[in-house]
Amino acid sequence: MDELKTRHMRLMADFDNYRKSIDRQIDDKLMVYKQDLILNIVEIKEDIERAVDNSSHNVDELNSGLKMINNNLDKILKTTNVTEIVCKNKFFDPSFHEIVSTSKKSGMPDNLIVKVIRKGYVIDNKVLRHSLVEIIKNK
Repeated sequence: MDELKTRHMRLMADFDNYRKSIDRQIDDKLMVYKQDLILNIVEIKEDIERAVDNSSHNVDELNSGLKMINNNLDKILKTTNVTEIVCKNKFFDPSFHEIVSTSKKSGMPDNLIVKVIRKGYVIDNKVLRHSLVEIIKNK
């Protein structure tokens, strides 16, 4: 009976050590993701600072800098599998869209998206943020 109790205690200790090891691995992985995210944010912040500093109050230079920043953001989103939800000429789908307004337009079918109020995004086929849309409701 003592041997069984000892084996049980060792098994419990082994399991506890395994659980702690897995927790540490998860924490380490999360830290790497956090660091990557923060580095991307820092790069964007520095891009904005450079755009402002180099614009010399010239609207065209500032606009050019903002376009470059937007392109860099698009690259970051692409590398993290974040994609924009396509809404143009699509019908309302509650899995991807949230209705914020409706309008009547004869000759156009109900539930057709006519305006995107705020873009939505998916990450690895999971909705990160729903698109806010205006749809046709003729009835």
